[in-house]
Amino acid sequence: MLPLTQHAKNKIAIYGISEQDIATGLSETFLECEDVIEKSGIKGFIIRSLPFIAVISIETNKIITVYRTDSTTINSRRRSGRWDCQ
Repeated sequence: MLPLTQHAKNKIAIYGISEQDIATGLSETFLECEDVIEKSGIKGFIIRSLPFIAVISIETNKIITVYRTDSTTINSRRRSGRWDCQ
């Protein structure tokens, strides 16, 4: 499991999910991208049937933040070229 910044820990507390939920979700990602503007890694995963994104610092290899997402947001960032996805 990648370490979480304090900001990421605060966000998962808001969503009522645990570090174990994140670890499990990251083991089964549905999306892996690079944010070309922020120079960070993006991983999409599911927790309790809800889609989440983890933003990972390429420099420190820490999870910077975690947030809920949806297909509209994902498609918009991919179409705009902000997320370069595999």
